[in-house]
Amino acid sequence: MALIIPTITLASGITVENACLVITQLNTNNTTSLTQTLDDENQVQEIPGGQHTCAYQVGIFASEQAVKDKLPPIDLLRDGRTIRVFQLNLSDPAYQDLTPRQAAYQHLQAQEGLSNSTAVEDVEA
Repeated sequence: MALIIPTITLASGITVENACLVITQLNTNNTTSLTQTLDDENQVQEIPGGQHTCAYQVGIFASEQAVKDKLPPIDLLRDGRTIRVFQLNLSDPAYQDLTPRQAAYQHLQAQEGLSNSTAVEDVEA
């Protein structure tokens, strides 16, 4: 899967038309925790917790064909000069029935400036 965006301006100031955005790094983390405390009656109270999170980075490819031809990305999605690392909570009901990669693409498409992108299913990256 990938996203095609009509135009995007790179950190260098160059504008690329029909660029292909691909998640180039994806990291999931699933933790559980258990906190035990004594209540007012000196009874042990257990409070379970944990998180199921996902962090990812996005590569910008010159085109969909560049991904298919296994060319490297021309840049990474950035905030100014800093590479953007997106994070989401996979426990969110919006991502319940999705794989981490599918959830990341859904999250990415909802970001400011990327809502006009189009999902492309047949791109293998």
